[in-house]
Amino acid sequence: MSLLVLAAAVFVGIIAAAADPAAAGRTFLALGAGCGLLAALSVATGHKQAAWLGGLAALAFLCVGAIAVFGT
Repeated sequence: MSLLVLAAAVFVGIIAAAADPAAAGRTFLALGAGCGLLAALSVATGHKQAAWLGGLAALAFLCVGAIAVFGT
């Protein structure tokens, strides 16, 4: 289930960035925080693969969001 939520977060991030490029950085930062929370919940429930993927997705979203916010 958490992998489905990760896929939905990536899909929502792409659509949100295309719809409003000015707010893409904040959107990616929010999605990164959400994926980090999902990774923490996956660790707590013992789902190692979902925790790794959630953590990597959170790092990717936070890096892209930080570049979008602070790079311009």
